[in-house]
Amino acid sequence: MIRCDVSCYDKTGRKIWSVGHKAKGLPEPGGIHQPSCIRYEGDWVFVGDEAGMVHIWSRDGLYVASLLNNIYVGNRRGQARQRGYLLPMEVTIGEFWSLDVVRQPRTGRYFLAGQSHEFGEHVRVYEIRGLGDVKRVRADVTVK
Repeated sequence: MIRCDVSCYDKTGRKIWSVGHKAKGLPEPGGIHQPSCIRYEGDWVFVGDEAGMVHIWSRDGLYVASLLNNIYVGNRRGQARQRGYLLPMEVTIGEFWSLDVVRQPRTGRYFLAGQSHEFGEHVRVYEIRGLGDVKRVRADVTVK
């Protein structure tokens, strides 16, 4: 079984946090098919998923969002093959193996570059918007 989590360790090797789990079927928030690449940029951890998505966590392990289309939803893979191209929010028809995220220093804008070695061997670049709007909230949580 493939480990499908992301963990953070301190300098002594002690685990500080671990997030994510193997998605059974379609992944819910925090679920991953197969983590394939990871990038740290600013306050964020970006994890590429084999199914073509990018999941974002804060550096302290809080789930933020998932970006791009999951190629396994419906018949996206077959539809892409039939029409001969990917839709704008699809990086690959499977096996998303190359991810880079950069923050433009002057503007603070984030850009994601994703590469597919399947179905076009191309690189796509996206601007990630909204990370500056993420707010932390305080609340009491009761687990029963």
